[in-house]
Amino acid sequence: MIITVVGGNGFVGSGMLKELSQFDDFELYSLSRSGLPNKHVTLPNVKWLKGDVSQPGDWERIIAKSDWVIDCVGILFPNPLTKTSYWKNSIQPAESLINTIHRQNIASDNPKKTHFLFVSANYGPFFMAPYIKAKLEVEKDMARLLPKNSIVVYPGIVTDSSKPTTRLLENLAKALTLSLYFKRLRFVSRDVIAQETVRILTGETSFLTERVD
Repeated sequence: MIITVVGGNGFVGSGMLKELSQFDDFELYSLSRSGLPNKHVTLPNVKWLKGDVSQPGDWERIIAKSDWVIDCVGILFPNPLTKTSYWKNSIQPAESLINTIHRQNIASDNPKKTHFLFVSANYGPFFMAPYIKAKLEVEKDMARLLPKNSIVVYPGIVTDSSKPTTRLLENLAKALTLSLYFKRLRFVSRDVIAQETVRILTGETSFLTERVD
């Protein structure tokens, strides 16, 4: 199985690749603007590719031969100083991937059907409403162009041992298990997201494909 993780150098994407690299039958590609990973990342069975999916390029050939494309691209908050925005850094890259996969899937000379997995979000506090709105925009495009070849996963706040603040919030949420608000925040570790993704890729069910309302 050929799997391309877009945004493989990011927090969630690097966790995906770490988990996926444990399986010998996965051929793995990481596609990102930066290309090579940080020096401390050692995953010799991952091919690291540099490309901007918002622009036409050689990356389209990798997408065409992939069985699965996992979109981990996105930002939590825009930054006017670095000129990042939800449109430029979250919606536009996803729309480009979706349109590329749709175009390649319907091509008469391409027997392969590429599947698309999008890491969305279950819920967010009121100040993250624009972030959630951006995720929903991508989901609409998936439903329109890839209704039978796409899956959405809905983690909430992603935790990791390297991020003590999120672990503190997670422990607080566990102490308030009767609170609907905290349930909707759905604290999920980065490792669990990666493990559930493997379940999906291998045809199993995952709790992350359902929203918590």
